[in-house]
Amino acid sequence: MMENDKISIFDLASPLDFRYYASDSAVFERLKNHASEEAYVQALLKVELELLWVLEELGLVPKGTYAKAGKAQITAQKVYEEEKKTEHNVRALVNLIQKALPPEAAPYVHLFATSMDITDTAQALRIKKMVQEAILPDFIALTELVAQMAKKEAKTAQIGRTHGQFAEPVTFGFYLAYYASRLLGRIEKIHEANNKLVGKFAGPVGAYNSLALAFGDKAPRFEKLILNRLGLEVDERQISTQIVQPEPLVDLGYAILSAFSVLANLADDMRHLYRSEIAEVYERGAEKRVGSSTMPHKINPKDFENIKSLWKAYAPRMVTLLSDQISEHQRDLTNSASNRFAVELFVAFEQAVLRMNKALARLEPNRENLKKNLEASKSLTVAEPIYIALALAGHSAPYEKAKELANRVRNKGENPVAIVKKELPEYWNKISDLAKKILDDPTAYTGAAPARAVEIAATVAQRLAQLKTELKKPAPKPDFSVEIEALKAALEKRK
Repeated sequence: MMENDKISIFDLASPLDFRYYASDSAVFERLKNHASEEAYVQALLKVELELLWVLEELGLVPKGTYAKAGKAQITAQKVYEEEKKTEHNVRALVNLIQKALPPEAAPYVHLFATSMDITDTAQALRIKKMVQEAILPDFIALTELVAQMAKKEAKTAQIGRTHGQFAEPVTFGFYLAYYASRLLGRIEKIHEANNKLVGKFAGPVGAYNSLALAFGDKAPRFEKLILNRLGLEVDERQISTQIVQPEPLVDLGYAILSAFSVLANLADDMRHLYRSEIAEVYERGAEKRVGSSTMPHKINPKDFENIKSLWKAYAPRMVTLLSDQISEHQRDLTNSASNRFAVELFVAFEQAVLRMNKALARLEPNRENLKKNLEASKSLTVAEPIYIALALAGHSAPYEKAKELANRVRNKGENPVAIVKKELPEYWNKISDLAKKILDDPTAYTGAAPARAVEIAATVAQRLAQLKTELKKPAPKPDFSVEIEALKAALEKRK
């Protein structure tokens, strides 16, 4: 710490802290109770307290121990100060809890536990709550906005682009519905992976060695009791070494980064639509921003660029998560430092979600330019409907003929519809009125895009409403008496 323990956010080294977290009140308020070091220490404390609750229920510590420990005013700063003496963060926390208890109860703090029982469980606990209480609700709100925009702009014709070139007409709403569907898929993956985060309470090698001294073959039920009290699930495959199986956190990290990639893709597309030569979207109020220190006319899509830039910074973190899957034998320390950075991925993603929501809430389609670009593409993009119309009219080489017409348009500036009328009258007369309308008006060639945009928007909205209900549903309050009695019986048997 600095002198007098006073530190400014601008004394920090990481841009995530001084630019994107501590200085952004929206992100900070949403995540400080989960992502901060203070939040982590409080999660560690909560796990230690749950251990005391179980010990008290089993009659191993005096009544009131759990309540007294819960009144201890333990903070991250106090733990760090104590760690200067112990050079071990968990033992520092244990010492502080013990100081708050009478001598007869103090020795039972941390009984049967190893440090990773506490730290791995606390990490799972705080990340699960952070995702459930902040990240998923905000991500759902963003996806709801995209779905609403998709429905609103379902009929707004837009030229589609593949390989950066004019392709065929779509609608702006259809394009947004595509993203709404992708985002929903990522929400479901995050929700699923988050619910599978695991903790542990199985000792230094995962074999319940010390617990078995007291509870014999019922030792795993001790672990299950503590984890269930904390809201963490335990399934029939629950087994660990000194550390939890790393795959659940890796799976959640991948789900977050995969969602981040969708945001980066959407941001990049919006950035391109913002280009001067395309200009199919704009942001309300953007003219008030400074886009350049020397070019007063500049209005930049900075929020969209920032989202992609953050994604570039954090996508490689997946390699770290994958690397942390490897730990020798029952555990080594090579994941200790790297694992501390895992929470930053969630903070960066939340920053991107909130920024995207803010940017899209201001976004408007430039209807004049959408129409202008669609009209500009008309002479070439009618090649496909000409090809299909000629095929349906019985032409023997419709694709080749349509490509020839496209080349004449490109090289000589000829009108493709006029060519068909003049040079292929026998086929023109067989072409349906709908096809002729499409050849004249590209806005009529959007296929099922308007209807699909509305359908997808409705489907996404319905599923999001279900997910919101699931997230708000209070956790069940299980009856732990059966487990307590089973452990009491096992304890009595071992005496």
